[in-house]
Amino acid sequence: MSGRNLFFVFLLLLGASCQDEPDSAYQTEMFLGRWELSEALRNGEPTQTLGRAFFEFLPENKLLTNLAGVQEEYTYELQGEQLSQKGGRLPLDMKIDSLSDSTLVLSMTIRDTPFKLTLNRARPEAEQEETLQ
Repeated sequence: MSGRNLFFVFLLLLGASCQDEPDSAYQTEMFLGRWELSEALRNGEPTQTLGRAFFEFLPENKLLTNLAGVQEEYTYELQGEQLSQKGGRLPLDMKIDSLSDSTLVLSMTIRDTPFKLTLNRARPEAEQEETLQ
């Protein structure tokens, strides 16, 4: 095989091995549904100031949350480990510390104060009703 042919084979192999990386370490579908606060840390210390906070991720990058004290609808963008809540009274950039099927951990700074939120995926209402019966 000539040097020229080897070069083209090398380019073919190189091109085949290069696959497009997804834009985000996380996919939007992983977030869909309601997530309820189970623990909040403010400046590294437990806090109750966020009460019954929740995030509900909807299709088309819509987000319902009561993090600002009242329920509002936002849009959100997901880039790598960054989750950006846009619009409304509390636009916010959050870091995704971890995500599993049942737990979401977010870090953020609100009014110059660091917060870390641990949220649990809420069970669908029908499933909750079956458990109560």
